[in-house]
Amino acid sequence: MFKVGLSSFKDHPDIQLTNKSTLYDYARSFNLIELDLGYHVIPAPVQVDKWVQQVPPSFQFIPKAYAGMTLQESWQRHYESESAMFTAFAQSYQPLREAGKLGIVLFQFSQSFDFSNEHGAYLQKIRHYLPDWPLAVEFRHGSWFQREALKKTLGLFQRLKLSLVAVDEPQRGTLPVPFFIYPTSETLLVRCHGRNLAGWVSGKKEYRTLYQYPPEELQELQAKILKKAVAFKNVYIIFNNNAGHHAALNAKSFASLLDLPPVDLHPNQLDLF
Repeated sequence: MFKVGLSSFKDHPDIQLTNKSTLYDYARSFNLIELDLGYHVIPAPVQVDKWVQQVPPSFQFIPKAYAGMTLQESWQRHYESESAMFTAFAQSYQPLREAGKLGIVLFQFSQSFDFSNEHGAYLQKIRHYLPDWPLAVEFRHGSWFQREALKKTLGLFQRLKLSLVAVDEPQRGTLPVPFFIYPTSETLLVRCHGRNLAGWVSGKKEYRTLYQYPPEELQELQAKILKKAVAFKNVYIIFNNNAGHHAALNAKSFASLLDLPPVDLHPNQLDLF
């Protein structure tokens, strides 16, 4: 099953029906969304349930793990324990599981999360806290993909049934993260950040993902994904190159390359015709 979507349902003027970005309108164009809203604050279950009500039956969500869960924020300010933080996350997104709309949970780590025994142990801890959840891990440090490290990385991911995110991003000079696909779980998550190296290393939000994929690069990505897709039950592709509002158009073009059928509409949207 292939699904293509964006890293947020906001700030996509090419698909907005009004001046206000809504998930309900977004779902007219795509049947997959990455929920980055929970990165800074874990949402209340009632809010997640509202999102569920706004989308059609086939729609899938990819919640992004809270920053404290990826060691990028101090969870001690908000939770009594690490366990309490993970419990709050599980309770928050339980409505997605109950509705059959949970695609996979994304753990996006920072560049400081390199290949080490300590960080390998932390990945095991994540699986302990979320034992039966579909989980995907994205690395920003290329040490995980070095020859000897890669064998251990893949072994760990297979043992823990974690999906190793395939990342299309600018290739910086020191330990870049390659575009790498390997079946460590039944789901493949591909995230496309663009290839603007100068913007990527600048660290500035308005430049990091300022990039439009030309047709030949989309075709290149398609070929790489299709070559490995048979090993997976689910293939999710997220376009995150939206600093210049290019993500929606690139995602639509990519869905066309894959010859995907039109997305289902919410029952209320069918009433418009």
